[in-house]
Order: sequence, then structure tokens, then C-alpha cells
Amino acid sequence: RTLIMMNTLWSTCDQFNLKLAPDKAVFGTRCTVIGFEFRLKSNRFSLTENRLHLFAAWLRRLRGLRGRRIAKAELRSLAGSLVWARPALPGAGQFYKRLFGLLNAPTRTLIQPPWLEFDLDQIEDVMNETNGVAMIRTPPPPDNISPAQVLWTDAAREISEPSAMGGFTTATGQLWKLTFDEQHVRHLPIHVLEAVGSVTALALAANSLRGQSVVVYCDNQAWVESVRGGSPKDPRLREILAVQNQICKQYDLKVHIKYVHTDTNIVADAASRHRMDEAIAELARKGWAPEDISVLDLNAQPERGPGDLALLLDRMVQITVARTLHRKKLIEHTWA
Repeated sequence: RTLIMMNTLWSTCDQFNLKLAPDKAVFGTRCTVIGFEFRLKSNRFSLTENRLHLFAAWLRRLRGLRGRRIAKAELRSLAGSLVWARPALPGAGQFYKRLFGLLNAPTRTLIQPPWLEFDLDQIEDVMNETNGVAMIRTPPPPDNISPAQVLWTDAAREISEPSAMGGFTTATGQLWKLTFDEQHVRHLPIHVLEAVGSVTALALAANSLRGQSVVVYCDNQAWVESVRGGSPKDPRLREILAVQNQICKQYDLKVHIKYVHTDTNIVADAASRHRMDEAIAELARKGWAPEDISVLDLNAQPERGPGDLALLLDRMVQITVARTLHRKKLIEHTWA
């Protein structure tokens, strides 16, 4: 068992390009390597507490400077912090790329753009929900679950192109997608959109899987950890989890949600990016015949989807706006 743990640690360090050096690592069920922590029993890779504290301090500092001009040197310091934080911080990768683009602007000072405020809020929300990333990217086979009881879901939030969610139901061979409205993309972070996609997939498959156990594969760890913990800190995830629980009660379902890396979640990822032909081609490579696959566009046929899906997305926007006003101290509290 010790050799297996050491191999997992070594492989993960190599995967994230972390260098092991003498006297810089401590081995046990929890291993620390230059500010990173490997929780070998739970398969988690995270920042150590002091690193998380430092990163949270930077977020508070930038929040305090909103609406005021900020020297690019401040943002460079944040970018330097993200260099080591990014591998163990879900959602930091895209933010990191946009931040470096901002630092290339030919000015010495700037005002934080709306996307920077949004991304910082999103990262902070995710930090409250999850304790790092999964070290093993390919999930183990479900216990006592047939392939027909598996759902694959994903969502994409892109600024420059239409954003969508999509998935695949193995029980019915249904490949589905829904393009989000602009207001939903503007207000909702990716972990909330992924959560909505997860319960949408469950609602679409619920009748055909009535009375069974179901595995939902999702590549967003904040939502996966929220379901496993049962009590999300984010009020939006709490409401979405309540919707999931209601679906399970109505159709006598037992749901197991598992994290899967995007590299494995190929079909759902393609559907969420409007690449339906690519998704169908991947299914064909996995042995699916074209006549066994049905395609559902929930924008063109909303009556075939959950009747209150638009209401759920609007409710998430309502909570997000209220939380933003509360963070800016424009309202005293929210009921969410």
C-alpha cells in the first residue's frame, strides 16, 4: 500500500510539473510538497492552509480596490500567486490566461474590468466548496451499476461564443444540449451552470431509470463535492441540490455523483460546445450505432425538457445579483 501511495504521489507531481527535492516533502497519508498537499486516502490535491490563507488575502485586497485605479504591479503579484495556486485550484486556469492578457495592456494603472470581479468571486465561491482537485483523472468503474445507469454531463461558459450545457444518457441513447441565454452567462459562474446541467440530465433520464441507482459523471468538482457533502455553502448550489433531491424522491432514484476529468468526458464536453457531430463520432468510436442515438435540442424543443428549467436559471441569477449587492454592502443581507 505504501508503494502505491508513493507511486500516486510521484505521478501527480510529474503531471503538474512539481519538483521533489530533499527536505522539501513530508510523506504520510497526507504529503506536503512546497506548499501543496496530497491527501492520498481521499485522492485530493490541494494547497496547504497557509497558501490558501495567502491567496484569500489577495482576494480581499483586490475586492477592497474595486472601482479604483490599481497599479499593474498589484495584479502581477496576484499572477505570481496563481502560478503555484493554479494546479490545485479549480477554475483558476482560464482566469489565469485572461489575467495575463490584461497585464499586457500598455498602461501602468487600470480599473478592474467586470470579468475580473466575476472571476474572483467565482474562485472564492469554489474555494469554499472544495478542497482541491482530484489526483486520479479516470474514475473507477461504478459498483453494481450497469452502463445503462450512467449519465454524462457538462457545461461551457465562454465569453466570445454561445455557451451551452449538454450530456448523454446511456439508457436511452439521448444526446442533448441547451444554449444559455446571455443573462445567464453574464451572471452565473461555471460551477452553477454545471450543477444545473447535472440536474437537467437527471430530470431527462428520471422516468426511464425509475427505481434504480444512477451514476452522474461531471467534471466540475465544486458541484461534485457539494452533492457528496450534502450541505453546500453556496445558496445557489443548495437550491439546485434541493431540486435534485425532489427528482430522486419523485422517481425513487438513488444518485451517485462522480468527478471525471474533461479529457474523459469527451461526449458531454463536445455537446456543451455545440460540436454535436464530434460527440456522435466519439459515440460511434465507443460502439454506438447511429440509429441508437437521438439528438435533443432543448432550445428548439423546450417542451421535451424539464418544465421549470428556465425558472431555475432565472432564480440562480436572482440569488447571484443579491449576493453581489450584499458583497458591495448595498444591501444588509439576503434570504438565500
